[in-house]
Amino acid sequence: MAQANNSFIVSGRIVRDPEIRLTTKQTKYTFVTLAVKGMSKDKVDFLSICFWEKLADNMKAYCHKGDLLTVCGHISTFKKEEKTEVQLIADGFTILANASKKEEPVAEPQPEPMQAAPQPQPQPVPGYADVFSQNVNPFTPF
Repeated sequence: MAQANNSFIVSGRIVRDPEIRLTTKQTKYTFVTLAVKGMSKDKVDFLSICFWEKLADNMKAYCHKGDLLTVCGHISTFKKEEKTEVQLIADGFTILANASKKEEPVAEPQPEPMQAAPQPQPQPVPGYADVFSQNVNPFTPF
């Protein structure tokens, strides 16, 4: 998980299918744009989030346009042409809903009716008389 003072958690839908790219050192990455609800009812914000290496592979394999995701990560800054740029770097994600499937509520499996477990019958111990099978009161003094 990202550090508490430099982290973000955002939920939104993927705008287009992820595409894997390679850096000059052959490191895999992908940028995914999420459409998230803005502060007002009619506003939608588009956030570009960078996924590196294994996360990029997982995004390509499991995520598609329209999927609902929650992404957690950290914020990174860098200089580009004497201008400070801010970049959102993903540390992990969760797929909340797939767009390719209809979003129907998943029915919870019904538990099978419980049956009473068979009670084990007491077995007599060899060498001892079974006091309860005889018609003897065990509280009778001898």
